Amino acid sequence: RIENFKSLQTLRLRRCNLSLERIFPLESLYRLDTLSILDLSGNAISGCFPLSYVPSSMKELDLSSNQISTLVVATTTSDDDSMISLPHLTHFDISNNDLMSLPSTLKLPKLDTIQFGHNKLQELPESLLQYSGAALSTME
Repeated sequence: RIENFKSLQTLRLRRCNLSLERIFPLESLYRLDTLSILDLSGNAISGCFPLSYVPSSMKELDLSSNQISTLVVATTTSDDDSMISLPHLTHFDISNNDLMSLPSTLKLPKLDTIQFGHNKLQELPESLLQYSGAALSTME
């Protein structure tokens, strides 16, 4: 069980042909409060990816090269308008997916780099800039 690795700081599961069902119970991620780097790039993750399970300690999150269509920010309280804050996230790669939009209720105050190219995005939410703070230096 992944949650038994209480000191885990980096988890890289690149190009393993994993789907959400085949990784581990995703809600277990939230219990890894020392996890700062998660790389799930190049897998078979499709549909919705629940950002509410990403621990707030996360600094780098790479979900690139999957088939993710939606980033879900709703919390376990089922309040769809809830703001999800990843206060330490500096690098967020969601490129090469099937995203049509980005959530407007995502707060990333230390975000330096976001990569979202090769998706189906029509526009970027204004809140991405509003809640990303002055640290944002690269958008690809």
